[in-house]
Amino acid sequence: MTATTQHDSLSPLPNQTAAGADGADSAMHSPRRALDGLARSAANARSQAGAALGDLASGAGDLARDSARELRRYSLDARDGMVDRIRDRPLQAMLIAAGAGAAIAIVARALFSAGRRDR
Repeated sequence: MTATTQHDSLSPLPNQTAAGADGADSAMHSPRRALDGLARSAANARSQAGAALGDLASGAGDLARDSARELRRYSLDARDGMVDRIRDRPLQAMLIAAGAGAAIAIVARALFSAGRRDR
């Protein structure tokens, strides 16, 4: 009877050893699973960031096209308005152009002569 009692007391030992081995396997796989989950999360974040950057670039391109179109329309309207004023008052337009040309010539001469004096 003592032998049976001794055997019964040793009986849980193989079960504890197997449980310990399972625990060790689980402990070894746990970091691997965590790293796999982290890699999947990083891949998802990278994919979402790429999509967001693509949307941002597309929006910036659309904004640039719209701005260029608006600027072109504004400059064409300004040109058409200037042409209409020149046709309505040609003498005034000619006097304004002559005054602007004279002012540009005076400024250019002053800059040119200042550059020669610095030498």
